[in-house]
Amino acid sequence: MELINQNPRPESLERHKPKVLFIDDSADILSLFSDIAPNNPRVVTAECHSLEDARQAIAATSPDILFLDNSFSLNKGEDNAGLKLVTELLRRAPEIKIYSTTSDSNMAEEYEKIGIKHIKKFDIPRMEAIINSNEDPGEK
Repeated sequence: MELINQNPRPESLERHKPKVLFIDDSADILSLFSDIAPNNPRVVTAECHSLEDARQAIAATSPDILFLDNSFSLNKGEDNAGLKLVTELLRRAPEIKIYSTTSDSNMAEEYEKIGIKHIKKFDIPRMEAIINSNEDPGEK
């Protein structure tokens, strides 16, 4: 797991803005996400290949907003790792706003069933709006 933070600045300057974490297994996708807010130290990307990687990334960043792929784990028995992680987070950290970025439409429906919003990976304007306002324009 590798966490990438963009241009760190003092915490006091960013206290009112949400911390955002993007979890995916693709460095290319994460590069796209990091381009959303290249100068925002509160936007972090984490390339994860197991549930444990993702748990560590969440523990290290304590995000307010989480954008999460579903199929990031390479480990046997960790199919739908994102859904498993979300189920844990809904119990342990219900204050985190979670958005699914899975490309699988069937899994997107599964996320919706448990109250998790789905965002297409390339809906950059919506992601930017969520990051900048801490609100989802898709909810209005």
